[in-house]
Amino acid sequence: MRNQVIRNVRMTVIQVIVSAASIFVAYSFLLLTTGVEQLGILSLVVSVVAVIRIGEIGLSGSVVKFIASSLAKKELADAVTILGTCFISVAVILASALALGYPILVIVINNLVPEQPVAMQLLPFVMGWLWLSAISSIFQSALDGCNRGDQRGITNIVGSLIYVGTIILTVPLWGLIAVAYAQLIQAAAILALSWWLLRRHLPRLPIIRWQWNKKTFLSIVRYGLNYQIISVASALLDPFTKVFLTKFGGLSATGYFEMANRMIMQFRAIPVLANQVLVPIFAGLDETRGKGLSDAYLSNLRAVIYISVPYYAAIAAAIPLISLLWLGHFETSFVTFSLLLLAAWFNNNIAAPAYFAGLGTGQLGWNVIGQVAITTLNIVLGFSLGIVLGAVGVVIGYCIGLVVGSWIIVLGFQERYEIPMRKLLGEKEIPLVIMALAGVAISWIIGSYGNSEGTRGAASAAMGLIAYALVVMLPIWRHPLRGTILEWLKFNKRE
Repeated sequence: MRNQVIRNVRMTVIQVIVSAASIFVAYSFLLLTTGVEQLGILSLVVSVVAVIRIGEIGLSGSVVKFIASSLAKKELADAVTILGTCFISVAVILASALALGYPILVIVINNLVPEQPVAMQLLPFVMGWLWLSAISSIFQSALDGCNRGDQRGITNIVGSLIYVGTIILTVPLWGLIAVAYAQLIQAAAILALSWWLLRRHLPRLPIIRWQWNKKTFLSIVRYGLNYQIISVASALLDPFTKVFLTKFGGLSATGYFEMANRMIMQFRAIPVLANQVLVPIFAGLDETRGKGLSDAYLSNLRAVIYISVPYYAAIAAAIPLISLLWLGHFETSFVTFSLLLLAAWFNNNIAAPAYFAGLGTGQLGWNVIGQVAITTLNIVLGFSLGIVLGAVGVVIGYCIGLVVGSWIIVLGFQERYEIPMRKLLGEKEIPLVIMALAGVAISWIIGSYGNSEGTRGAASAAMGLIAYALVVMLPIWRHPLRGTILEWLKFNKRE
């Protein structure tokens, strides 16, 4: 089991790296060939259409649990029935929702970007992509249920490479519409590969004659009710933000936000992965040492802080250099959006131990309240601040919602298990936080000497990043968790 966990982790890390590199190459190429406003149009259309995905009713998230449970009992036929029920349900529900929602989508997009006919040309292809990607997520979740996250990683790596390759080959010929083709091909490839890999674990998996079971469907829907609320709230977050950005900041602001958010989300995948790995580690320590859940949670939280503080601070230090390398210049909008999003997602990452503990114990109440608060505050504050501050106000509203909702999850969990707030930071975490912030400040001061342009600017930004690494090296090295994590990795290597 431990060896499989390590394989899953390694492949997921590779997937994150490949995906990040693919996004860097694809967006750099799109900026050169189409421009940031065209990228903003694509981002807006994808976000508006993505609202329809609430029709998925959280089925993909529930597949993992039900498939894993059936396999644990060696009931392969039940696992195939579960997968078929979810596949047919999502395919039919989403197809119906897309057909019924098409006239509304046409009205919304025409009102948002009336002078951009390419948006309407993109619409049917983006709808097709949404349908295929929702179905493929069912099969990918089934791979997770089979404890084969490594194979899920393979499907995403192949999909990323196909996406980039298709863009490079077709965008010069057909323009922005070729990106929609690339998304469709990517989703189809992931779906086909996921099905083929699942056949190794579920030999009875059919090609055409899928079975739908009403009892299974109702059981999954009842189980995933709270999860469905979280999914719906999450699905509404991005579309409202993109609509407000387009209204108050224009398509360029939407394009830069898309780039900044995709970049931060790729970076965020690594500490989230680390947290998912550390949950079973500290759960094991809990069992062997007789600790309670609150102690296991605090151990997990300290590990997340130890990893996340220097990691997110390093990204903050690197953002000027990323702007120079990715955009060719220091773009104020991109840098501002990136820093705001980085701070917000850092807070969200601190909430991850409480969030995953809630999932593990089945206590999803605070997770639901937190996610609903994130979406509600994003809508209210994004619109209100957008009127006053423009695009920056929209992003500030997005980030405030994310921070407040994340801390609702933390505070709710800690109240339930009577964990005082003063235990959030230990003595060893405080110097780490101080030195990380100091390192970011020093890196930006050094980087500013290059006037943020050209080769000189890139060299200065790189020197600032090196300075940051030197500042945080000592508190990272002296932290006791460094030895704990290294010992665990060595143990698994021997296993």
